[in-house]
Amino acid sequence: MFLRFFSPDDGAPQGGAPASDLASQGEALAGLQRLLERQGGDSGRVAELLYRENYELRERARQLSERLPAQGAVVLDAARAIQPILLSDEDVAALVAFLLCL
Repeated sequence: MFLRFFSPDDGAPQGGAPASDLASQGEALAGLQRLLERQGGDSGRVAELLYRENYELRERARQLSERLPAQGAVVLDAARAIQPILLSDEDVAALVAFLLCL
């Protein structure tokens, strides 16, 4: 089970929270208190759980980012990918010549 208390790392510096986030801070603190209670008040265990969760989420983010297409790559949806390719006579001739060389 993953509990989420922190927002993802977007690379931006993390300073004081804007006023609009004060309610979510209260919710986060309440959630942290409940987690601490479930762990019998063992703050070391809570820190370990949160550290492990953070590590696993960051690892998952790394794995997902590796699956993204390279910048500038053209990505086709399924409908576009199955459309027939129209070749000019010159392209057909070049393709036949290439295949004959194999």
